Amino acid sequence: MTDVQTAVLEAARVLAPDVREITLRPDAPAPLTYQPGQWISLRLPVGEKPPLIRAYSMATPASQDGRLTLCFDRIEGGIGSEYLWTAEPGLAMEFSGPVGNFTLPETDSDLVFVAQHTGIVPFRAMLHLLATDPAFGRSGRRVHLVYGTKRQEDLVYHEELAAMSRRVSWLDYHPVVLEGAPLDTAATGSESDVLAAHAATWIPFVPMVCGVREFTLPTRSFFMEQLGFERRAVKVENYNGPAAR
Repeated sequence: MTDVQTAVLEAARVLAPDVREITLRPDAPAPLTYQPGQWISLRLPVGEKPPLIRAYSMATPASQDGRLTLCFDRIEGGIGSEYLWTAEPGLAMEFSGPVGNFTLPETDSDLVFVAQHTGIVPFRAMLHLLATDPAFGRSGRRVHLVYGTKRQEDLVYHEELAAMSRRVSWLDYHPVVLEGAPLDTAATGSESDVLAAHAATWIPFVPMVCGVREFTLPTRSFFMEQLGFERRAVKVENYNGPAAR
């Protein structure tokens, strides 16, 4: 287990009706180093046997100022998410990490990111890192991002991602919503609809999938059964379990 560290909650903002972003400022002499896609475990002073451990992916790459940006969904009856939803700037917090292997692969192929709801968080950090890498922009490689939510208002970071796709030539962005009128740059449908329509034309690529297990399992199966990927070739991060983010 990594050493426990301390931080101060510096800022917070609501991104969607049930999604909040918080920024932590660690009390450390040097910035925390990590790879986009990794996560930290917050030690929350709640529950029957505190601390309650909850893991959250970073929403931005590591920076010189050392700040950590996390994003989470509010779970009805969830002790951890309810505590963080009402936490105010100035609150002292404990965490451990970073850990995790859901990181950018070493490859010359294109990348396909498939996210549902807050599964977009690690991909946002990866995209921000790639946007600062001139070599990636010159490589001719592309990133195909498929991002879906149930409702239009739940598409967190949508405007930012849409702007990035217009600014850089390598990002191919496919936002989808299941309910309501589609956005100007989105379609009504599911992530699987987009994959069924386009994924075969993107080969070769490395597929990466993030979301709740009920989403990641059938998405991984699509890549295996429809496109012939081996199981280990599909990188998956699940956002539910004993230490759900």
